[in-house]
Formats: sequence, structure tokens, C-alpha cells
Amino acid sequence: MMPKVAKILNEISRRIVRDKGPVVMDISGYSEKGFKRKLVVQALFGKIFYLFELPEFCLRESSLIIKEIFGVTDEDRLLFWTHTAKGMLIQFRRWLAFQIQNNLKMSLLLLLKNDVSHG
Repeated sequence: MMPKVAKILNEISRRIVRDKGPVVMDISGYSEKGFKRKLVVQALFGKIFYLFELPEFCLRESSLIIKEIFGVTDEDRLLFWTHTAKGMLIQFRRWLAFQIQNNLKMSLLLLLKNDVSHG
């Protein structure tokens, strides 16, 4: 990874942590406002860490210290990705169900239209 990109990602991470705090995996006991704030931090961490793991950037330079800045352990990261993957799977299932439902509606409408025009 180019040192300049690592510097930029590290600086963005520092600003997020300064403004919103570190990633907290156990968000039980937080107020609604605190809960939402920590979810935002988790989402931002996920987006930055995604960039870090892209094949173009996966040289894993020691100058890139995103996990350390956010206070995330390897175990936290795995737990985070597990939750993210489950969420993506749920969203995909909803999308797929929606697509199937729409295709069935369109097919039924076409059948009805053809039946009415021929009957």
C-alpha cells in the first residue's frame, strides 16, 4: 500500500475516534443516542477496514494502524464481520423475495391480460 494512502486512512480513523469514540462491541447499557452513535462508529470502522482489505491495499503495511486507532481486537473484527455478513445475507434474502414476488405479479398480470384478450 502506498504510504500516502495509509496515512490518509489512519488520519480519517483518528478523526472518527476523536469525534465519536472508539468501537465498542458490547453496546448494551447505552442510551438510545449512545447506542446509535456506537453503531455509526462500527459502520465507519467497517467501511475503512473494507478499504484496508481490498486486494489493491492488502500489503498490510505496518504504517496502517486502523484497528489500533479504533481499539478493535482481532476477535472483535471477526465478530464484526460475522454480524455484517449475516446482515448482508438478510438483506439479500429480502431483495430476492421482493424480486420473486414482483416477477410472480408480472407473470400473473400477463396471464390475466392474455386470458382476457383471448376470452
